[in-house]
Amino acid sequence: MLIWFDLLYLNNEFLLHRPYAERRDLLEQTVDVIPHFVELSQRQLLNFTTADDLEAFRQHYAKLIAQREEGVIIKPLTSKYSPGRTGTWVKLKRDYIEGLGDTNRHQIHQRRYHRWFELSREI
Repeated sequence: MLIWFDLLYLNNEFLLHRPYAERRDLLEQTVDVIPHFVELSQRQLLNFTTADDLEAFRQHYAKLIAQREEGVIIKPLTSKYSPGRTGTWVKLKRDYIEGLGDTNRHQIHQRRYHRWFELSREI
């Protein structure tokens, strides 16, 4: 499945200097969604000015984690695209929260080596 998150170039024009809200509108106008094949990333508009806004975000994020989504990126609607990390975007992944990540720790307790394996790799 192909999921579109942002639109940085369209009709021979770089869109990096345009605000995210404008790029997202262009993305929604440009991409033909085909369910389960080509989709737009989910978008949730939040204000973050009241405790209710923060609680709405917590509920939205909990729903995403329950659906095994990777995480969210919080972007101001006025933000321009800047390659690399920027001070205006915040990435929040379940891997950043203890006990929710997909990583495991393993120890090797025994190691076995056969000369046959070395010979078969040379062939």
